[in-house]
Amino acid sequence: MIFDFDLREQYAQSLTIADFGNTCIQGIDGEGNEHYLILKTVMGKTHILEFGPICPDIEMLVPTFKIYYSKMTYSEKKLFKEIDLFLNDKKKGLTEAKEIDIEEGLSYIPAISMAFLNSL
Repeated sequence: MIFDFDLREQYAQSLTIADFGNTCIQGIDGEGNEHYLILKTVMGKTHILEFGPICPDIEMLVPTFKIYYSKMTYSEKKLFKEIDLFLNDKKKGLTEAKEIDIEEGLSYIPAISMAFLNSL
């Protein structure tokens, strides 16, 4: 009988981002739901918008949907941390991630008031 041992966690994927301060990351979790992180820097201030999960097949909010916005002074170290936390959040459980255009990412923000009314 063979016993496996010395288990080591290893990243299965990587994502290259050219400009930390101006990017949009679309992440997909194990259930096919989409999560978004948008970073936009203007005049030394970085705007951070994170939202999801969104189920692409339905126009209602997923019960665990959250949207978060903040603004901070540009810092590569802090932006690296934001991106790392987004990609490696165990609650999200992202299995895929890709960089998309910021404008495309913004188009996925649900019409929250209508989605809220539809979910009642």
